[in-house]
Amino acid sequence: AWATRSFAALWGGGAILAIYWLNRGAFSVRAGLTGAALMALSPFAVYLSQEARHYTLPLVFLTLALAAQVRVQQQLMAKRSPLLAGVFWGGMSALALFSHYFCLLAIVAQLLTFGLFWGRFRPPLNRFTLAQGGALYLLPYLFLIPWWPAFWGHFHSPTTGWLSPPTGLAPLGQTVASWIVMLFVPPVEGQPLAVQGAIALLSLAILAVLIQQTRQGWQALGPSLARFTLATVVVVVVLEYFALIYGLGKDISIAPRYHFVYFPAVCALLGAAWGEQSRRFQGFAGAVLTLSSLCVVYNLAFQKPYLPDQVAAQFDQDPRPVMVMMAYRNTLEMAVGLSYGLALGERRPPAQKADFALLSYIEGYDQVWETLATFPIQPVSLWAIAPGYLDDTFPETVALALDQRCQIDPEQFYRLGFPYQRYQCQNNSAKTKTPLIDPV
Repeated sequence: AWATRSFAALWGGGAILAIYWLNRGAFSVRAGLTGAALMALSPFAVYLSQEARHYTLPLVFLTLALAAQVRVQQQLMAKRSPLLAGVFWGGMSALALFSHYFCLLAIVAQLLTFGLFWGRFRPPLNRFTLAQGGALYLLPYLFLIPWWPAFWGHFHSPTTGWLSPPTGLAPLGQTVASWIVMLFVPPVEGQPLAVQGAIALLSLAILAVLIQQTRQGWQALGPSLARFTLATVVVVVVLEYFALIYGLGKDISIAPRYHFVYFPAVCALLGAAWGEQSRRFQGFAGAVLTLSSLCVVYNLAFQKPYLPDQVAAQFDQDPRPVMVMMAYRNTLEMAVGLSYGLALGERRPPAQKADFALLSYIEGYDQVWETLATFPIQPVSLWAIAPGYLDDTFPETVALALDQRCQIDPEQFYRLGFPYQRYQCQNNSAKTKTPLIDPV
């Protein structure tokens, strides 16, 4: 587990340092410390840092790019050359773009923010400085040109087919929920209804305190160039998200992790606002963040929707040989299948035989069953996970090699994310016919 998660965890630590550097230069040392603490304890940041994914890598690059943009604008207002800060911004933005193409939203937002900054603050710009800045802001887009076909093809590939079209105003509610989990995650998943109700009431009270104190801190912070820049980036990226959702019909709001694009700006603004508040509130907020992060660490929140541990426990109900087959047609289904296989391998002793197979159904399920029939295995139980199947779609019998035949068990059909069905297997040659008349 450490080998697969260490990359994200190490870059998550880097994000803490990056947000400190951003807030120290944009606001104050106190804001830097508060922002770093928020990044370290945010349940959303902890979730990204413990996943076997790479989202903390672009998180660091985006944070550093924001720090560079604030520095560029500060130097322009002070009538100093922003060349070094501009080059740094271009480099960090290009790296962010190469690490995840969603970072294009942040780069566009920063470009629009710079235009609004120029219109509002009117920095003293000569033609050379303006041309220099324009060239630096175009740098990330130039790096994107060779990758544009791959980017466009990936966005329209079957690997994003799980992103369904938006349903009414559902993306708005899902986006608000993603904002909440950046600060507070109540452990309501898998709890009885009465417990969920009590936790929900407590959560509303906690959120009311956080919102009130944030509003007061925002007012105490007062208008500033950095506050304008970061707030504008957040607003523009959120608008871009909804344009993407409703314009291209891809509801990315269903996955909270995609809000990583503007999370550094949110974290920086909250760190600056909370830094203006009392130590008492900061201690309260720290306790809320810590408890929420512990819920994430101990799997009381942000639980996997496919529950691999629970599904693997069903596969492991018989100590005799078992076979698990996962059909897939994209990387998402493949990853879910692997999570089932890994969970089964972790809980099943080596002495108890278990086989696992991933079979593509791009050409249809007939090919899956034909391929399965060539496997020289002799399980007692066969579990077939078939995305898109219903309970009456699974075949009554499944043939294996070595004269094995598996009969469907109608009482063992389940659906946790994907439908899966249990079969009981036996060797045809070992069957014995039951006599019609008992021997005398």
